[in-house]
Amino acid sequence: MQLGQAWVLAVGLAALVADGFARHVYMTFRQQTGVSLSDDIKFDRLFRRMDGRRNVYTVYVIACAVAGVPWLAVILMLAHASLTAAVYAVSAGLSLRALDRGTTRKAR
Repeated sequence: MQLGQAWVLAVGLAALVADGFARHVYMTFRQQTGVSLSDDIKFDRLFRRMDGRRNVYTVYVIACAVAGVPWLAVILMLAHASLTAAVYAVSAGLSLRALDRGTTRKAR
């Protein structure tokens, strides 16, 4: 790998960290509440349809490779993984806060 291409590795590693954080939040929520985060409220169920997953990332890799811009796939994966991590972190935080107060966020 040439020095000019090292940024691709850095972006790829950042995408792995973001994806790992999203999975950590998701699994921790399930362990603490006994409910899957994606089953908590309607928004979470809808977001699950487009959250970051291997099959989504594979589509990015294939589409970008076919288009001749494979480096774009890692940028798209980082953006998607970061969005998923942010949504899961906020959603889990709001749900846990509501549980601490003895309420629910919305109708389940």
